[in-house]
Amino acid sequence: MKIAIDFDDVISQTNRAICEWHNRVYGTQWSMDEFHYYHYWKNPGWGTPAECQEKVRAFYSDPKGLHSTQPVAGVKEALLALQAQGHDLVIVTARSRSQRAMTTEWLSLHLGGLFDELYFVGQFEEEKGEHYGETKEEHGGDGETQEKAQDQTQDTLKHTSKHPSKADIIDGIDAEVLIDDSLENALECARHTRTRGVLARTQTPIRTLLFSPLPPTQNIPIYHYPWNVEVSRVDNQLDHLSYAERRARGLKTGESREPTQLPQFVERVEGWKGVTRWFAHANANTHANVDAHTHPHTHTQQPIKVEA
Repeated sequence: MKIAIDFDDVISQTNRAICEWHNRVYGTQWSMDEFHYYHYWKNPGWGTPAECQEKVRAFYSDPKGLHSTQPVAGVKEALLALQAQGHDLVIVTARSRSQRAMTTEWLSLHLGGLFDELYFVGQFEEEKGEHYGETKEEHGGDGETQEKAQDQTQDTLKHTSKHPSKADIIDGIDAEVLIDDSLENALECARHTRTRGVLARTQTPIRTLLFSPLPPTQNIPIYHYPWNVEVSRVDNQLDHLSYAERRARGLKTGESREPTQLPQFVERVEGWKGVTRWFAHANANTHANVDAHTHPHTHTQQPIKVEA
């Protein structure tokens, strides 16, 4: 099975690092609880979307920022287990190609050789261009890899009339499952109808495991990340207002912590231990189905009992 895996806060503890960076640079005293939403500008202290983007750029260019991020707990052990089971592991990240070098450097340092392909969506770029994919050899991985049929996928997505979304890329590379911490990406994948690749004939959405490693609290009764409890929409101009502007207008600012109901094909998993359990269950079901097909159960006809 090909598994698409998000990078930030699924593989790397990016939001924790950016929180610590913001406290150091701006003198704030944030914790990750201040990340009410996936879109940073809706959270306290981030400013407008433009100001938010400048802060993110500063973080990525600060040697004490991005490079200080650590792997998410349990990620290496879980990835090794999935790889040993024969799964193909692919990164599909919202990051842009301009962050390619720092991303591949981090991967080589912490998780070298575990990923076969790497795709950059460029989800938050002002000027959205082509998406890019790389094989293991191209992003500095080690070991031999089978030849990846990416050319056709790349050409198809590069010439689409709109900037390809994460769902488009996952569809195009025939990944069966996405592991992502973003509720917004999960909902998009649940709405997406496959149109490319072998899996298009299934007519099913993309299944997403919503990465949620933090246990329930008094305010949040589910496994979660603070930013994937309540969906953050960007449907209109009001959705692009900063936290301060939204608060002044009486709009929702995320403190309510009301969990968004998940549709079919989206399932929360309790961190990498939850991911491992999910695939163990999926593998067991697959083997059971194969065994049932190969060795169908035969019923022995019982003699008819005749009462005197």
